[in-house]
Amino acid sequence: MIEGKDAVEAANRFLRNMLGENLRDLRLEEIELSQDGQEWDITLSFLRRGTPAALSEILAQALPREYKVVAVSATTGDVRSMRIKQFA
Repeated sequence: MIEGKDAVEAANRFLRNMLGENLRDLRLEEIELSQDGQEWDITLSFLRRGTPAALSEILAQALPREYKVVAVSATTGDVRSMRIKQFA
């Protein structure tokens, strides 16, 4: 079984690989091991480069964060899925 830290590293690599280098301010938000112990759910948030940051800063508005949940196998460390974080 892989440790949570290794699952986070796998999720970070996967997200950067899939979404490219236009991510900024990547943050770990949540980490949770499934009840059956088979999967880590890693929630990451980020800002995208290329958004009008300068204008937002001038207007003193924060850029909206994007949230993704990356599911990582607890046995192999392979990424199984990526989905948009749903807030209740």
